[in-house]
Amino acid sequence: AAKLRRPKLRHDGHQLYMSADYFQEHGYSEYGLSFSYVNTSATYGAVGEKLNGLTDASVHYGVKNANDRYTVKYTVDIDVPIGDSRTGSIPLSDDLVPVTRLSEGLNVRPGIEVTRRDGDENIWHAAVGYNIKGGYNYSKENSEASVNPGDAIEGKLSWSHAEKNYQLRLAVETFFNSKTHV
Repeated sequence: AAKLRRPKLRHDGHQLYMSADYFQEHGYSEYGLSFSYVNTSATYGAVGEKLNGLTDASVHYGVKNANDRYTVKYTVDIDVPIGDSRTGSIPLSDDLVPVTRLSEGLNVRPGIEVTRRDGDENIWHAAVGYNIKGGYNYSKENSEASVNPGDAIEGKLSWSHAEKNYQLRLAVETFFNSKTHV
């Protein structure tokens, strides 16, 4: 009896990701600017997909109040769309390429971070922020394919321990998203 063989579908891709970052501290203030260019080519079975363009530009500002044991930092990050806000015509898999879409809408993220030092070896870090997300069109081919992502609360907690010969870091992050409207 002859066995039926199903053709194996090919899933492969490559991605070039180039970013430019600038960061500066001056006294109690810090400033940052970053943006990226993505060039993607992916194949799903017999269908190919390309996604090329600029991601959001991110602007950062922070003010810190530091002393020997505690540092409190107030931050605001703004993501400004500078390229197309879209995915490819075929959704890209993040198992295949790390960046699966280009810019989103205008996002504003105010936050607060607290760092505590226990001697020279132990550092505790806690941060919480609120991400106010703007709507965007996710398809270059369909001008009515828009999404209003829900806002999000972001939290991080970490502990770092550094000795002369080793370092240990434990961290947890969480995100609470509100409902997205398509």
